[in-house]
Amino acid sequence: MRADSERWDARYRERDPDRVDCPDPLLVAHRGLLDGHGRALDVACGAGANLVELARRGYEAFGLDGSIEGLRLARRAADRAGVSVSLAAVDLDRFALPRGWFQVVTVFRYLSRGLVPALRDAVAPGGVLVYRTFNVRHLARRSGFAPHFVLQPGELRRWLEGWETIAVDDEAEPAGYDSWIVARRLRDR
Repeated sequence: MRADSERWDARYRERDPDRVDCPDPLLVAHRGLLDGHGRALDVACGAGANLVELARRGYEAFGLDGSIEGLRLARRAADRAGVSVSLAAVDLDRFALPRGWFQVVTVFRYLSRGLVPALRDAVAPGGVLVYRTFNVRHLARRSGFAPHFVLQPGELRRWLEGWETIAVDDEAEPAGYDSWIVARRLRDR
């Protein structure tokens, strides 16, 4: 994880610190699900565009990332937007997420299959998970991209069996270069 964090730190140091990023279109498209009550977690939050959007919606917003430089940009974005966020530099492969604590969990452009059970458990009953990352088609356009960092067809649906699927693009033959799902954890009966 350390080498990966250093690589991301280098990328973030090269970028314009005043650049303003927009939240992911998937998050924007599903704003209606975000009532702004409770806590939201953005995993691998990077420069914070999605985290800032969650805070703007009224959530107590928490961002986790392995890159200190990315978190500095996220802090700057939150300050510029006038919202409060909590940030932590963590090794996402080893960090213990609190169970059932978040009404919304988002993950964009990050894949660690070992983290999936903790992500599911972190969402409170009735809460929502919004997840988007690269799929196998991405390998054809980015030679050298690590195959273990891309989703296989149908993988997201399998991860969230027993959840209410709100929207999904996780086809057996994906048309695009990424797959995504928006799903609600069912309340305990």
